Amino acid sequence: MYIYLGLEEEMLKTLRLYPKSTIRDLAEISLICNIDGLPIFRSKNESLWPVLCAINNVKPIRVFPVVLTYGSSKPSDLDFLNEFIQDLKKIMHYGFKNDDKTLPVKLKGVICDAPAKAMVKAIKLHSGYFGCDRCTQEGVWNGRMTYQQVKNLQLITDEDFRNQSNSQHHHGRSPFCDLNINMRLIDGKRLNTGNSFSTPEFIHEGDSSKKTKPHRYDDRDRKRKYFSVNTT
Repeated sequence: MYIYLGLEEEMLKTLRLYPKSTIRDLAEISLICNIDGLPIFRSKNESLWPVLCAINNVKPIRVFPVVLTYGSSKPSDLDFLNEFIQDLKKIMHYGFKNDDKTLPVKLKGVICDAPAKAMVKAIKLHSGYFGCDRCTQEGVWNGRMTYQQVKNLQLITDEDFRNQSNSQHHHGRSPFCDLNINMRLIDGKRLNTGNSFSTPEFIHEGDSSKKTKPHRYDDRDRKRKYFSVNTT
């Protein structure tokens, strides 16, 4: 089952829930979205994969659904994102019309856990031999996947990602590549430093100590959050 509620329609409904005085001086729309699977029954493998969004520069933040996908397992492909991505691409380019104003739209964040992040970016999981989303090195199995090199690393750039320079890191093309965003991965702790980026970037909110010792991934990494950011 697939239901697309419409990005612009749901944004408009959400803005109308606020007093006019709250949104009168709004200069832009800062949008965040979440993609993740939700188990519905304990005794079945059926799950719901919603795409949830929020306008995060209007308080209080109100979360609204845009896509609902339900099936006996997680989606077998990323087609359930196509309408959402195309509408997002349109409003990021032309802006979003609210009453008599057209507001620019920026994608502030895409929030996922590790497995969902790998799925929507169409890349190997962090436990794979080429699963590191920061650099191009091949992992070494040592009871668990480790990444031994810590110096002179070849980092993955946005261009590398889009060109799939390391084909073993990818298993398809992410629909997010249709957007004018940066697909590379950066330490999420930079969010607190005031650094700004010209385009949204996929960020890893993880342990910065991994910069000085070999990467090591296990099931605890599944709980980490991954998201893109634009703080301009």
